[in-house]
Amino acid sequence: MYMLITASMLLSLSAYFNLFATLWFIAGGLFGFVNLYFLKKLLHELIIVNPKNFSKIGLLAIIKFPLLYGISFGLLYLQSEISWTLIAGFIVVLALTIKKIVSDALRSDESQVA
Repeated sequence: MYMLITASMLLSLSAYFNLFATLWFIAGGLFGFVNLYFLKKLLHELIIVNPKNFSKIGLLAIIKFPLLYGISFGLLYLQSEISWTLIAGFIVVLALTIKKIVSDALRSDESQVA
């Protein structure tokens, strides 16, 4: 589902903008997927896994926060004129994830009421 929506947005972007902006949109989407992957792994290690492996938690936190966000800052700092496409790609992944979470929560509430 995510890939279909992302592909349709890529076609729209490449029709209206240049290829370079479209590639930055793809990079933003990939960054969003990597960001959510490391967030999922970090929360899994913090909440679900017992006993806690603090070296793994520390490694995931180092990869997620300083490394990923440092790379994103560098990308936004270097390419300021088309950085909005990088941000748009990142936001699309987050928006679709939030939509999925909300729809699942509403669906589970409806099944509990019935």
